[in-house]
Amino acid sequence: MALVWNLLLAPCTLGETLTRVRLYAACTVLIGTIGVGSFGPHEHIDRTASEYLLLFSTQRALIYFGCLSVWLVFAARLACTKCGRLFGAAFAGTLLGNNIMTKVVVSLVECATQADSREGCNGENPFNTWELYVFFGLAALISLSGAISLVLTLQSSEALDAITIFQGSLITFGALASFCVLNEHQSLSADRASGYVFSLCVIVSGLAVLALHEAGVLTLPDQTVESECYDQMVLRSRNSLDRCLGERNNDGSAPASAPDEATKLVDDRKELAP
Repeated sequence: MALVWNLLLAPCTLGETLTRVRLYAACTVLIGTIGVGSFGPHEHIDRTASEYLLLFSTQRALIYFGCLSVWLVFAARLACTKCGRLFGAAFAGTLLGNNIMTKVVVSLVECATQADSREGCNGENPFNTWELYVFFGLAALISLSGAISLVLTLQSSEALDAITIFQGSLITFGALASFCVLNEHQSLSADRASGYVFSLCVIVSGLAVLALHEAGVLTLPDQTVESECYDQMVLRSRNSLDRCLGERNNDGSAPASAPDEATKLVDDRKELAP
């Protein structure tokens, strides 16, 4: 739903231009996300803290963490360049998508509070182990780092680009972490696994098109999405927002956005179209 609300609200509140490439990328990520949720595993497996540590130390998990580290360094370096600033959103989405520590903490807390009614929680109370607090600290650190990275990216990129990249990266790497580290794919049939992988490919294709187009590497015929009903909705929203901001400036300062500028929104959007 974050993608849907972003498509609806960013042009209204931020004055951003919705283009065909941006609309295509957002819809592609949305369709892929629905597919991942439909075909992905939904079974809950209770594990102890020691069992989670064993999962994190398997050969496949270690290889995944190594590849993940290389990707994070690559994304962080590109995010510092002018052409690759959207990689900051990918960096944030990767961090939060791989925050399986949060899932581990929630699972361990459930085991501690509902041990009598849940299977697989027969070990030592997680509150009495050091693993729970280490997992909690890592989850908090990853979440905070991802949030800061997204905020910094939004300062130099438009929300229609950054939020789409962020959400797509979050879903993709969350699915990969579930597959490579937690082994949750074992409960999937061949058909569901195929649909799961295909949905991930759909998301990645949308992200690649948007990122390459915005970086100028891929040139596509891109035009402003024009709809009389949509433009009128944007116009009314901008007028209402400008009036609200103007009424709140009671200290004599000028409003953040003059009301008469909003009346030119539709014409400005058309002028931006190639």
